Amino acid sequence: EILDISEAEDFEITYQFTDEMTLCSNTCTFSITIHPHPEANDSVVEICHDADEIVINLLAYKDHINPHPYITFAWFHDPELTDPVTNPDGVLIEDGDVIYVQITNAADCSNMATLTFVVANITPEYTTIQLCDASADNSLQVYNIQLSDYNTFLYPYQPGITYQWFTDSSLDDAFEIETADTINHG
Repeated sequence: EILDISEAEDFEITYQFTDEMTLCSNTCTFSITIHPHPEANDSVVEICHDADEIVINLLAYKDHINPHPYITFAWFHDPELTDPVTNPDGVLIEDGDVIYVQITNAADCSNMATLTFVVANITPEYTTIQLCDASADNSLQVYNIQLSDYNTFLYPYQPGITYQWFTDSSLDDAFEIETADTINHG
């Protein structure tokens, strides 16, 4: 017989058996519990970093997959779940890497999700802007330097970047130069 079940729940089944020779019969009752698979959410993690690779702790992303307690996580490099991540608290990740996560609940039911990593390399171009003295007598002229003219020169990788200019590299108590401001020197 086939028991058609559409939901995870508890069932009680009673069956009767009969010995055909003696015609003696008896009944037996047992339970069937069907547990749901744990929810497994695929996730894309965006990381800003100043290099193409970064060492991360995968355990910090458990809530991205499933925030419920009593869930165990197993991390893999492949979708077949044959190449385990041996050290999930220190994994070298680069842009486009996918980690496959098998999660298992207390009832030993499992499901799989993916963590896809987008590592945005935000390394600026370290450079010095060279300007020539424009005065005829080599006396230092006052320059009005429009800093926004150098935005894509200093960080040319992608559009949609906003810039803030400061007079001190610590950015703590530095004077922020407004976008429309110029630096006057002289």
